[in-house]
Amino acid sequence: MNLKSRARTVSKIMAEAISSVDPSGLSDDVLTTLKEEHNEVKGLLSELSEATGAAKRKDLVKRIRKALVPHTQAEQKVVYDAVLGLRDKEANARELGAHHYIDSTAGDVAAALQALGGASVVLATAANSAAMAQTVGGLGPEGELVIVGVTAEPLPIAPIQLITPGLSVAGHPSGTSRDVEETMHFAVLSGVRAWIEERPLAEAAEAYAAMAEGRARYRMVLTM
Repeated sequence: MNLKSRARTVSKIMAEAISSVDPSGLSDDVLTTLKEEHNEVKGLLSELSEATGAAKRKDLVKRIRKALVPHTQAEQKVVYDAVLGLRDKEANARELGAHHYIDSTAGDVAAALQALGGASVVLATAANSAAMAQTVGGLGPEGELVIVGVTAEPLPIAPIQLITPGLSVAGHPSGTSRDVEETMHFAVLSGVRAWIEERPLAEAAEAYAAMAEGRARYRMVLTM
């Protein structure tokens, strides 16, 4: 994956705002500021994807860092610190590098996404059709829901939800060698590191059960 592709990928992920707060509890000024700051960083990422000179790219990376760090710090103080009972998954997500977090059991997922500008792309990894469908209303114009989570449940989406804003839904059989290579490149770019639990081969059944029940944090690795 080249720099242009990586910058666009980061921009799309940035647009998939993750927040555990019901936006109805925030003032218009706070929401406006959050949207403006997200748009600023997305604009810089767009410039980065088109930049050709090394000096220009270096300058844009510095500007992105300068804009992003205080934004996430302010967002943490203004939004998340005011929320009681934050769940361990949010803490884990932030430790893994997430800028925002949405708890789908605590509020309207679509509203939370739209409050931060709407998502360009939602990557649905959980095998839960209802949870996938909740994100559709949070997509921005011409946004895309990409599904990699496997489930036989019907996807409860009405055609009108897709037609008016020009949305699309696509399935992707992830796991190809190219997927792995591009994922590794993105991990290097963003500092992502795997969070695993090691179990001896004799406990393979228990490891599988932990994954199936959502108890794994977050990948089970069998050792011999």
